[in-house]
Amino acid sequence: MRLRVLAASAFASLAGNRLRTALAVLGIVIGVGAVIAMLAIGAGAQEHVLKDIRSQGSNLLFVNREWRQPTNRTIRKRPIILADAEALLGLPGVRAVSPEVHGQVTARRRGRTHACQLIGITDLYHQVRNRPLASGRPFTGQECDGGAPVIILGSTVADQLFPDGDPLGETMQLDGTQLTVVGIFAEKDAQFGWDPNNQAYVPLVTALRGMVSATASLELAVEVESEERISAVEDSIGTLMLRRHGIARAEDRDFVIHSQQEILRQVQTVTGVFTALLGGIAAISLLVGGIGIMNIMLVSVTERTREIGVRKAVGATDGDIRNQFLVEAVVTTLVGGVAGIALGWGIITVAALFMPFAPIVTLSSILIALLFSAAVGIFFGWYPALRASRLDPIEALRHT
Repeated sequence: MRLRVLAASAFASLAGNRLRTALAVLGIVIGVGAVIAMLAIGAGAQEHVLKDIRSQGSNLLFVNREWRQPTNRTIRKRPIILADAEALLGLPGVRAVSPEVHGQVTARRRGRTHACQLIGITDLYHQVRNRPLASGRPFTGQECDGGAPVIILGSTVADQLFPDGDPLGETMQLDGTQLTVVGIFAEKDAQFGWDPNNQAYVPLVTALRGMVSATASLELAVEVESEERISAVEDSIGTLMLRRHGIARAEDRDFVIHSQQEILRQVQTVTGVFTALLGGIAAISLLVGGIGIMNIMLVSVTERTREIGVRKAVGATDGDIRNQFLVEAVVTTLVGGVAGIALGWGIITVAALFMPFAPIVTLSSILIALLFSAAVGIFFGWYPALRASRLDPIEALRHT
């Protein structure tokens, strides 16, 4: 009952000083709106990146060259070669192995030039990597085995070299090698400033014939039969590669193995920190809003000194006065919190029009913003409320 009376009194006081209340609420509105918008954008970015990784499948292992110097400096690091990929195919649980080689090249066509990433692949790339084509066809096994002069372009390279027409069937050059375009990969969204569409794909044998060093180390994408066998297959690959590279101790290995699940966990960690950082930066505006509330509440205490004296004269206790001002601060922040949710939703709606992914608003982010705003009201409203409750009633009544 007493709480209801305090709440009614708080609303009446806030309604009677609308400009002061609006100024106090404004900081909270901006703070809550910013927190909700930043958390939603961070969550959307995280899900966007994770979805792209998951689309490749959850049963992949990647074998790459270890570029760090082994602990035993007498060990000579060996590149990963095609024979290693063929050996992995014989391991139990391995469904397919897609060897790849990477490099940088300059693409040319009719006076147009464009720098892009070169990726040499086999016909198994399309099965293992699960990347669809927008048009054209994948490489055939015969083209890959024979090193045919064919190429599949990423959308960025296609747009740069063929701005006015269909690239399929047309010829172009990569570092002097004449190639025929047979396909265009479906467009993928950029990730952390990196464009996955700025790539050109040729048969692995074609790439090794002069586009990259013949002794270049390969990256192996290994498709495992099921997720349950990933750990066992990873151990088998490690044992086999150590034996093939003539390395006795695991700590001296010249290769590294990553699982798709491990990559997902690493990305989740990075994007989670990014989201928390965005939320933390936005939360600063809530603190600023809280300081504004404290300042305005202190002004309110000064303005209402005589009122406080009258209340105490008719029997109000220190606790009643303190609670009244505290309830006013909490009500102010909660009203600002509700308005901030609407503002945050508006920011998200507008931001979604300009972003390659959809921000994700979660119930937890809304609850966090509301609870945090209430906590700000209690924290920054406590001192003004305590100061009001400690006023001497006689001195308060003399105040003019």
